[in-house]
Amino acid sequence: MAPDVQCETDFIQKDNSSDVTDPAAFAFEPGSIWSFMVTTDGNECKVHYDKDSNGNTVNIWLLFPQYFVITVGEVGTKDIYKKTALLKLQ
Repeated sequence: MAPDVQCETDFIQKDNSSDVTDPAAFAFEPGSIWSFMVTTDGNECKVHYDKDSNGNTVNIWLLFPQYFVITVGEVGTKDIYKKTALLKLQ
């Protein structure tokens, strides 16, 4: 049976500031994607990480017009199908 290994890493920060209580110092941003890999070699444990994508830079409210257009288009398509079906029955 393999021995229990406890793996730890330092805080992942944007810079080497000593203030770990400041949320702005951390590298994690809303919407960013990170990959983590933990490797062990006997009793030694290492945490490797890499940033896969940047955080969100566009305001979420800029998506509203897109949802509005899609919704109006779907409602319009639904009405067209109903009218076509009624015309075929006549």
